[in-house]
This record gives sequence, C-alpha cells and structure tokens, in this order.
Amino acid sequence: MKSLLTFIITLLFSLVVVNSAFAQKGMGDETGIARQGLTPVVVNITGELLEIKSGPCENSTGKGKIGIHLILQKKGGQRLNIHLGPESAVDHVVEQLVLKQQLSVDAFHTEKMPDNAYIAKSISINEKVIHLRDENLRPSWAYPRGSGQGMGKNRQGNWGRCW
Repeated sequence: MKSLLTFIITLLFSLVVVNSAFAQKGMGDETGIARQGLTPVVVNITGELLEIKSGPCENSTGKGKIGIHLILQKKGGQRLNIHLGPESAVDHVVEQLVLKQQLSVDAFHTEKMPDNAYIAKSISINEKVIHLRDENLRPSWAYPRGSGQGMGKNRQGNWGRCW
C-alpha cells in the first residue's frame, strides 16, 4: 500500500513538472509583461524600413504564433528588429508601410530580449500614429471583443501576444 501511494505521488509530481515545463512560453515567461506588472522604459526609435518579416514568432506568450517584425536601420547603420504583434492583429498596419520609408516607433525592450530587439508600443507613419499597446503596454488586441478598446475584429480569433 505504501509503495502504491509513493508511486501515485511520484506520478502526480511528474505530471506537474512536465506540464509547467511545456507551459513556458515566450522568453521563458507564461504571461506578457503587462500582466507581470513590469514597466520597461519606452524609447523613440527612428529609422528606414528595410524589411517586413512575417513568420512564426519564437517568443510568443499567446495564441498568435505568426508575428510581424520590422527591420529598421538607424542613421548610424544599426539594424533593429521591431516586433509589432500577431499578424492577424496588425495586418492593417503592414498595409500602410512602404519599404525605404522613414518610421518613428515608440518601443520598449526587456532584459530577456536580444540587444537589437524591441516591441512596438506605437508606430508613426507619416503624420498618423497607430497605437498598438496601451499605457500599461497591454496589446490593443488583448481587450475583449466589443469593449471598444481593441483594434477590431480578429479574423483568425488569435488574441494572443507575440513577445
């Protein structure tokens, strides 16, 4: 009886450990920075748009696995990877972008990210500002539908965050 109880406890413990290992998302966190209560510094970045990348987002903390990243080149030649968000939530922003144009992005960086990687809070295209995250850095698409705060209907139903 004692060995059966030990076996059951060991099995349950193993399941908890395995589940938590698979639950780790993004840069090792289960939740995005807004839910963690972190407040990284938001900086303004300007540069020339060299490339728009769409593909699997390795650093996702949500359901949206296909992310949009902009590669900007600053005046000194430094290239930065600016994450916008899940493709299904920011495709309307990408439609307004043209390669070689100058962009201004308010973005933040966390210590777990590579040095040249940032997450966009807002992006200025010509004189128009598109807000992607609120003052707490919560993604606009993370608000419930119909709350009046989201970025519109998400065609694929992905309300997750990427990075």
